[in-house]
Amino acid sequence: MAIAGAALLVLMSAVSRCGFDGCGDAGDDPASAIVFLLAGAFCLVSPVLFVPWTQSRRARVIGAAATLGIVAVGAAVAVGAPRAGSWATVDDGVPSEEEQYQLFERENAEAWVTDNPGTRIGYVSGSWTAVVTAGGGVIEIERVDAEPPTPCAYLADTYLVAEPQYHVDDEALWCERDGERWARADGTGVVGFEGGSYTLVRSGVGFSLEHAGGDRPGSTEEVAETYASLRPIYETELRAAFENQRVPQQG
Repeated sequence: MAIAGAALLVLMSAVSRCGFDGCGDAGDDPASAIVFLLAGAFCLVSPVLFVPWTQSRRARVIGAAATLGIVAVGAAVAVGAPRAGSWATVDDGVPSEEEQYQLFERENAEAWVTDNPGTRIGYVSGSWTAVVTAGGGVIEIERVDAEPPTPCAYLADTYLVAEPQYHVDDEALWCERDGERWARADGTGVVGFEGGSYTLVRSGVGFSLEHAGGDRPGSTEEVAETYASLRPIYETELRAAFENQRVPQQG
């Protein structure tokens, strides 16, 4: 019973330190882990201290001290060791560059880009990418798993969808269906169901124009060319995007 209780507490201690996936950039507090480990130590020591089959008090003291010593060493190792799935740090406490990249890769591996000649990646964030065409036009690419009210909702401007007078019936005025795709009437946005997710391609506005480094929103032709040449992002492109977007750590 003591071993079973201690094992459960040790498991709780491990899970309390950032669960199974690591802490990412949030960090963690080892205090809860230490509390669980101490409770586990008490479970292990309790038979030696309280069960009458150990008649010698000297044996009880030695057994309790040895058990507590083993637990103390285990606690020191658990608290001091790097956490699996989280950042390792260099001597000054800043996450190493490779660990920063690993986190960046996990967060942005679902991004899609285009094979259009001359197009470069301007910014990557999760499943959203802003690319700049050879002519300087900014195009937004996004993969969305959620089912929208209608696919045209992905092509609507944010302020339009938020307006109380917005109605799905009004979409016919600016959103047209073309087979398995839906497009803005002016051709500046296309959405379709590709590879198990809705894929949105539209002219860049606001944030994408500011951060991608392009000259203007993408044209109708550039939107169509981008949609026709979509593919998942390569690892080498993720590394290049990481270098471009990484904010230097403050020393």
